Amino acid sequence: MMQALLIGNESLALHCGAAWLARGHGIAAVVTRHPDVAAWAEANGLRTLAPGPGLAERLGDLNCDWLLSIANLDLLPQTVLACATRGAVNFHDGPLPRYAGLNAPVWAILNGETQHGITWHLIEGGVDEGRIFAQRMVDISVDETAFTLNAKCYAAALDSFPDVIAALEQGAVTAQIQDLSARSYFARDQRPEGLCLDFTETAESLARLVRALDHGGYANPLNRTRIIAGDRVFLVGRAEVVPNSGAPGVVLSVDATRLTVATAAGALRLSALTGPEGGAVDLAGIAVGSVLTSHPVTDLLTKLAPQDGYWRNALRAMRPITLPLGHGAGAEERRPLDLPADTRDAIGLWAARLGGAEATHIAYAGAAVEAAPSPGHVCPWVPVAVSDLRQTIPEAEAHGAFALDLFARDPALDAAQAPHIGLRLAGRGLIPGTALTLDLADTPTLVYDAARLSPALADLLARRLEALA
Repeated sequence: MMQALLIGNESLALHCGAAWLARGHGIAAVVTRHPDVAAWAEANGLRTLAPGPGLAERLGDLNCDWLLSIANLDLLPQTVLACATRGAVNFHDGPLPRYAGLNAPVWAILNGETQHGITWHLIEGGVDEGRIFAQRMVDISVDETAFTLNAKCYAAALDSFPDVIAALEQGAVTAQIQDLSARSYFARDQRPEGLCLDFTETAESLARLVRALDHGGYANPLNRTRIIAGDRVFLVGRAEVVPNSGAPGVVLSVDATRLTVATAAGALRLSALTGPEGGAVDLAGIAVGSVLTSHPVTDLLTKLAPQDGYWRNALRAMRPITLPLGHGAGAEERRPLDLPADTRDAIGLWAARLGGAEATHIAYAGAAVEAAPSPGHVCPWVPVAVSDLRQTIPEAEAHGAFALDLFARDPALDAAQAPHIGLRLAGRGLIPGTALTLDLADTPTLVYDAARLSPALADLLARRLEALA
């Protein structure tokens, strides 16, 4: 019987772990941040730990034969790898060496591949460079999406894992050295070109781009494709090649839920369209005969990508301060504030009292957000906790801004739950989505939406803040 240390953060780790146990082997510990994997481990009486700093110390004197890294994107330090006396094995969702790195199924579709695959390899050398001892190939269909290809990879992983176990039982003696001269590597923060659809390309290539970034109802780790009509940004959910023609970018037809646009070769029917944050949209303002042009957004979104994970976690943890107000949008009104130079403590206390015990976050637009103004592409605020604005504001500034489509890319997020209270420093008025914004430019001002706050209520809130300051 062999003992394994299982590390993984998706259900694939659970199913492979169950197959390992069914083969008569043992699991010394399970390292995961996925609640279902943790629940399975605990139900089977297995020691369970969270990943993160100090993992080797928390594992203590644990010893095992093999470390199994399955659906795990965390780089493992040598101190953790050293727990396994015979070696460490990693599951990779692409055919090595050609598709090393992350999001391999996406890049395979983008590159027009007709086949993809999965690889089981030893963790040795550089990232995804270890010897291979199991690989499975799958066909890529003409209508393949990231979601469907990921599902094929999942099935191929489960189908091949018995071979992995057999290889490990034999000491992985059949492992093959990779030909690294054929290697390609795709980084976590790498983004495809043409995220804003360029209709001077062919309909077929644009449809492939949309499909490559279609993750179904699951979290999308990259970005969404989009079009711009006038001053409005629309995210594209589906794209279908249709037999029609016209000058590239010309809108050929529009109905309530879709529009057809001419490309360099063929036409593209776009549907499942949403706003940049994933909300419902009205296409009535897009006229037949109007021309859609591309805008360069890939560089901007690539610069924001390194902070994606930080803001995804922050938004999931956010408890927005909301007020019992009306809906809609009205004119901006202003009420000057009599405040001292440093009001962060007073603002935090004032907002906390408005939010009560459960709501703790406001919308903040500081220097980092104001430096990347791109309506429809960059969120005009970030969440900050009011518990200690002297700490949370600098932390927010350090992590910059995030792409507005993050709300549409993560089913756990809801842009409609934005805080009603905003704080900004640059004198630009109401933060979009907020009912009131404290604008602390040269003349501190409470800016409010007249459709949601009456002048009397705005004055009452202002006087309460002034009293605390």
